[in-house]
Amino acid sequence: MSLVEGITLQEAWPNLTEAEKPSIRAQLSRIIVALHDVTHNMSPDTLICSTNGGAVKDRFFRFDYDSGPFTSIQSYNNRLLAAATRQTPQLEGYMEGPYRDFLPDNGNVYFTHGDITLTNIMVSEISGSISVIAIIDWEQAGWHPEYWEYCKLLSVVNYEHEWREAGWANKLIEPFEVEWTAFSEYFMWRCPQGCS
Repeated sequence: MSLVEGITLQEAWPNLTEAEKPSIRAQLSRIIVALHDVTHNMSPDTLICSTNGGAVKDRFFRFDYDSGPFTSIQSYNNRLLAAATRQTPQLEGYMEGPYRDFLPDNGNVYFTHGDITLTNIMVSEISGSISVIAIIDWEQAGWHPEYWEYCKLLSVVNYEHEWREAGWANKLIEPFEVEWTAFSEYFMWRCPQGCS
């Protein structure tokens, strides 16, 4: 671990020019693509997990629904529903519940940061232009279903912020609007004051 010199994207945002914003967006997109290329060498039964192959460390599941590793996207989605609705999770088979059919039980699993927010993106002026120099706060990183990073990109940004209004998440990575509908409802039920 080392000290990163710079400021957060949240601090830099008010002073960014319209020419600098697409550059930041392109840099972040490349970072996310590179993260998605990271593979794990855990047990073949481990599909969705934290960086050490253990329980998922995302704030959404913290305290009473920590779980994992998961052997399938379906069991992960069941845990997501259970945490949002305060039910006992059903890890095998399809679990019925609100919005559950919005979450696909198949697809890709990628390494994700899990908390790419304006406050976790460090930027600095290098050779006269603003550059992303680091992504900080990796405690929620791990392997998650392909929709997870998109939903997390949107979940902690104020509705009025340009990040959301200008569709930054849709420009950074593939949009998962249907999954976002379910996740945003689950997030409000699980964390009405925000998951911190």
